[in-house]
Amino acid sequence: MSADLIITNAQIYTMDPAHPTAEAFAIRDGKFLAVGSAADMEAHRGLNTERLDLNGAPVLPGLTDA
Repeated sequence: MSADLIITNAQIYTMDPAHPTAEAFAIRDGKFLAVGSAADMEAHRGLNTERLDLNGAPVLPGLTDA
């Protein structure tokens, strides 16, 4: 399944004690498809996948509909 969007080159704080940080993630239909390294995200890249480089910016989890 291809991602709609792949975000790379980020400082992602996952709040998962086993994997506290990551550098990339993939989104499909507005939901996380995968989180990990930029190399990991290549498996989710399709012909129409948009890519966004965050230039090292931090990404923190947020709450929606809380």
